[in-house]
Amino acid sequence: MFAGQKDDSKTKLPRTIQLAAQIGESRTLPVREGGNKSASLRRPLRSPLRSYWFMWVLLALPPALTLGVEPSKSGDQVNTHHPLVMHEWGTFTTFSGSDGMHLDFRPLDVDHADLPAFVRDRSQVGLPGPGAGPDLTPFVLFKSRIRARVRMETPVIYFYTDVPRSVNVRVGFPEGLVTEFYPPVRSQQPKFDSKVAYREGEPVGGGAIDWGQVDLLPPSLFRPALSDASLSDVIAETMIARMLPNSSAFPHYAHARNTDSALVHVRLGHQAAKAAAAVPTESHLERFLFYRGVGKFRLPYQVRYDQHEEGVWVNDSDEALPPALLIQIEGEHSRMALLGATAPHSTTSLPELAEVERDEIAKKVQQLLEDADLFPKEAAAMVDTWKDSWFTEEGTRVLYFVPRPLVDQLLPLTIEPAPEKAVRVLVGRLELMSPTMEAKMRDLVRLNIKARAEHSRHVELAREAGKDTSVPFALPAAITSLGRFAEPAIARVIATTADRDVENEARVLLREIRSRNIALDADSQASAQN
Repeated sequence: MFAGQKDDSKTKLPRTIQLAAQIGESRTLPVREGGNKSASLRRPLRSPLRSYWFMWVLLALPPALTLGVEPSKSGDQVNTHHPLVMHEWGTFTTFSGSDGMHLDFRPLDVDHADLPAFVRDRSQVGLPGPGAGPDLTPFVLFKSRIRARVRMETPVIYFYTDVPRSVNVRVGFPEGLVTEFYPPVRSQQPKFDSKVAYREGEPVGGGAIDWGQVDLLPPSLFRPALSDASLSDVIAETMIARMLPNSSAFPHYAHARNTDSALVHVRLGHQAAKAAAAVPTESHLERFLFYRGVGKFRLPYQVRYDQHEEGVWVNDSDEALPPALLIQIEGEHSRMALLGATAPHSTTSLPELAEVERDEIAKKVQQLLEDADLFPKEAAAMVDTWKDSWFTEEGTRVLYFVPRPLVDQLLPLTIEPAPEKAVRVLVGRLELMSPTMEAKMRDLVRLNIKARAEHSRHVELAREAGKDTSVPFALPAAITSLGRFAEPAIARVIATTADRDVENEARVLLREIRSRNIALDADSQASAQN
């Protein structure tokens, strides 16, 4: 049963899983208020016993999964009688000026370091465990040097199956680079080169990751056959939640778990894992396959403004676009307009924005996601993941759906055996700068010229008085609050101003912002390791 349907199967579970369920029941965490059993128990167990959950469950699995044999081939009995369904969602984020041109920006800004420590990155492929190896510490410096046109954010791949099974999974990214992922991958392309990464930064392109064999464990496997169905649900969720790594402090990651998908299990063949006596220390369980990256490609969708602030939505692709949303967040004000379906190679005037509550925007986005064939829980998980960004960050943006043929071209996904049904929903997030916004940025830079001169005057007076002169000039909050979009916004000032003083100040600001971000990233990495 898929998509949140209740499984009333009375099949008796193996003894080892029943034992795990009994122990899990004695350590059950409180159910969320409101009596919603299915929403309880998100926090994993924190004790030495947690490692043995892997052992108990893995010992209970069929030999095809525990012994690492080849996955079943397409057309055999498993595939014929038990369908495999795959769903995926993610985003492509881009930034453009009022002329519609997409700008390079620093997509891996420290302000968006929202991943738990167990998530792996490019520098850790082939290492025996998280935090190991000489390349980990400076990885954040590698991220600080990446500037790209597209940020591929949080694609997650769900599987739905009624029986345990195995598949091989590989994702290509020909015009991009996969930077983070979990569970760990067996291989990646291109190989990580620390000398290049920490000097001028790795080139973006030719990317791919390969998880190899991924075991799929349906939730029903952990559901004991009790007369009290609600209690069975609680026990199953308790077991699943306690087997997963702790992500409670990272909601941008954790929200994606709130589905009925199968667990994915990846076991790496490191020597450290082979030497373990009983507990497979390099076994990784999660509710989905997760990855992120950056791209250098051009998405064929634009918003262009004329001198009268009139904007047009441009679809320059060979595919029709389904309905999209135009969203504007300005202080406490939220505005929204629906962009109707757009024909290939067409231009449509932007509709007038209407004041709405932010919850209304979230509901509309969720409806559009369900219309795109995501299950309701998946759509809700995606909205919950990005609501703090899509619906609260200052600015104007379009949320649209990248056509499936383009998704498959940009992110070729190989799953063997192939699922009977595969849904891929990639939302494009286009951040916009109108002529008015660009004028405001030029004014901010102009004000910063005066502020910098005033700071220099105070430093000179302090020097004459024999006082401390080491107080640095503070970057304006109105600019730093833009986070990862501060750099392209300042770059847009350089491109549009006719004032030489403003241009020079913008160039100075750009250097300072980049230096600040690298320093913040280094501090963030040091704190995470301590």
